[in-house]
Amino acid sequence: MKGNPIVLLTQARRGRPEIAISEPWRGLHVGVDRFVLRMSPGDCVAVRLYATCYGQALPDTRILAFLDPGRLQQRPGALPVATPKSAVDFAARVISDARGELR
Repeated sequence: MKGNPIVLLTQARRGRPEIAISEPWRGLHVGVDRFVLRMSPGDCVAVRLYATCYGQALPDTRILAFLDPGRLQQRPGALPVATPKSAVDFAARVISDARGELR
């Protein structure tokens, strides 16, 4: 629904609905075609991003990118993830094309 986020509610124990999951604030989202990239030193991989607003393509939009390994699964005793930071290089500012895609 254009202009309105989709929200999934669950029935709480006290009888009041609670938000289980929802579209992001203002419907803005940048998705990626592949979530996991397994790479070795020296590898170069292209990633396609999709900019949308409430599920519709968002053309000619500036996107700011930054490295955030905080959501990576790290277990005790495992090798560190996302290190060294210099191993991953990408443009910090990009603009989506007419289809809302970024490469």
